[in-house]
Amino acid sequence: MGIITGLCVTLFFTAVSFGEHNLVDSAKYAWAAPVLGGAVVTAAYYLLGGAGNLDGTSLPALKTLVTQRVNRHGSISVEERGKRSFVRSVLAVVTLGTGNSLGPEGPCVELAANLSAYFGRFGEKTSEINASLLSSGCAAGVVAGFNDPLAGIIFAAEVVKPGQNEAITSVVNRLFAATCAAVMVQLFFGSTPPFTGLQFEDFRNASLAFAQVPLFAILGAFCGGLSAAFDLVRYRSGTLWQALPLPRNMHPFVASALVSALVYFGNMPFLRYKGFDHVNEVLTHADDIGLMQLLVLCVLKIVLSGISVTSGLVGGVFAPALFIGASGGALYGQTLSLLDCSVSPAVHYVSPAVDYSAARAAACLASLCGVPVTATVLLLEVSGGADYSIVLPLIAAVGFSTFVDNYLLTYVLGAKDAAKPSIERVSTSSLFDAIDVNEDGVLCRQEFAAWYKDLDSSAKENITNRAQVSET
Repeated sequence: MGIITGLCVTLFFTAVSFGEHNLVDSAKYAWAAPVLGGAVVTAAYYLLGGAGNLDGTSLPALKTLVTQRVNRHGSISVEERGKRSFVRSVLAVVTLGTGNSLGPEGPCVELAANLSAYFGRFGEKTSEINASLLSSGCAAGVVAGFNDPLAGIIFAAEVVKPGQNEAITSVVNRLFAATCAAVMVQLFFGSTPPFTGLQFEDFRNASLAFAQVPLFAILGAFCGGLSAAFDLVRYRSGTLWQALPLPRNMHPFVASALVSALVYFGNMPFLRYKGFDHVNEVLTHADDIGLMQLLVLCVLKIVLSGISVTSGLVGGVFAPALFIGASGGALYGQTLSLLDCSVSPAVHYVSPAVDYSAARAAACLASLCGVPVTATVLLLEVSGGADYSIVLPLIAAVGFSTFVDNYLLTYVLGAKDAAKPSIERVSTSSLFDAIDVNEDGVLCRQEFAAWYKDLDSSAKENITNRAQVSET
């Protein structure tokens, strides 16, 4: 799994880079690159009969296949799911290779998870090793996508959650898969970390020293608000797409046209996808970019990525989350530096903006994707371990960000499940679709009886016991 995932992700990034060099970096036709990508995705949906014909490859769907004790009646075959995953990977290459405003890490994890599902024959049979296989695949996918071995292992444990009684061999499997994936990627792309040139300053050297930790906690709270705003934009964008008098298959083309308009005609090149270059640029020049520019970039990235991810363009939100956090953190850090200089020009009471920018990048990733531990480790590793003294404020920012985001979505907006499609949440609609064989949107006794008949004895006993408890 590790070797195959590493090779597939290497091919994926090579294809994306080819598109970047020949389209996005073209002086003459760069403005048309996102539109071309959206047009190809739209054409693919028309040829395939709609985006719905590519469903069933998401990580929540695969987790359902692993955790259920019986096979679903009428579920797609392993081969069909493999074909759909391949097509989605190609569409992700098209989306990102033309500069649309999403990220590659989500497709890398989905690709690795579907490779696991294919080799484990998920959906055809249940096996105790399937959870281990899925977690190993996800670990390899994150490792290959970020070139970050430790974060990949933690991601698998944090998201897939193999179980409390997991055998030690399952942990060893993840370690081997992550190692093999990292070796494959580093053989082709080298071991240079994604973020280079970062110079963190030990926050303990500032005059306020540990008194800065609350400032990082407040930064985390702001990140939670940004993540909640992104979730809300994503939810509202989905509602907006449904209200538009356009065919569903046309949405990727419209979204890509908006990307092109803002990036090229609005002179906002930082909003397009170009690997980690733009995130690295914001982090390394956190003290130099203008306050108004940072604010505009942060707001527009939230809006543009939210619209893109709900339009049908294929990509992830890891990279957008890092950019949103980095630009917002630089804005916060510069504001503190201005206040610091106004109080005492000679003595620095707070750390430079790059520290706050890096902490906020990890905090936004943690709250937006629900992976706080992964985000903390990831930021340290992808920056090449620039300075581990940032760990303490980083943890404070990540913790407060995750808490505030969950609080806002649950108790303020009251739409956590609707607004935030957590990678852990599994929709009950998959069970409804499995029983509704004739796809008329209504379940009848005959359909339920046919579905129930296909269950094994343990599943039938479980349903009967639950029914008796309900009656009691």
